[in-house]
Amino acid sequence: MEKLRAGLPELPVEKKERFLKEYRLEGEFAEVLIKNKQLAGYFEAVVSELKRQDKDTPEKPSKDPVKTAAAFLAGDFLRLLGKASTTANDTRITAENFAELVLYFAEDKISNLAAKKVLEEMFRSGEDPSDIIDRLGLWQMSDAADLESIARHILEENPKATEDFKNGKAASLQFLVGQVMKETRGKANPKIIQEIIKKLL
Repeated sequence: MEKLRAGLPELPVEKKERFLKEYRLEGEFAEVLIKNKQLAGYFEAVVSELKRQDKDTPEKPSKDPVKTAAAFLAGDFLRLLGKASTTANDTRITAENFAELVLYFAEDKISNLAAKKVLEEMFRSGEDPSDIIDRLGLWQMSDAADLESIARHILEENPKATEDFKNGKAASLQFLVGQVMKETRGKANPKIIQEIIKKLL
């Protein structure tokens, strides 16, 4: 009986339990992944690549790469598969490249909007994510000196919002951050912008 049990494939309920425990996934993402055997296999291949690539980078991601990968796969990636009437086994995106994209986003090197755009390009062409980001100019601006200069300009252009923030209106900060994002065409790192604006005010 034990030999027979060991030879049986993993049951969906067992896989879900393992995904929840081993990868600390939210229930909805685990549910979507286990419903699609090929997608679940692709996810585990991506996680394997994430662990390998994570060792090669000294930066600590601000977002959990494994949970981020699950969210991308259960959301945008699955949508692209459905639209193209194809499967995870037939995608042009290698697990290595998918993991690379996830880490760029988790490390705040690209924005959420940029990640979605890059994923679509990767799905269409199979191109390396870094090449697409270079070609489309989607790397997030994180240089404090450059962002401080832009932030100063935005504060000068919006004296009312600046004064409102000083008077305790938290929504004004979001408005000012939004203006900097608009000025940089979405390339600025919002967290760094917030810190800079708070420091300037």
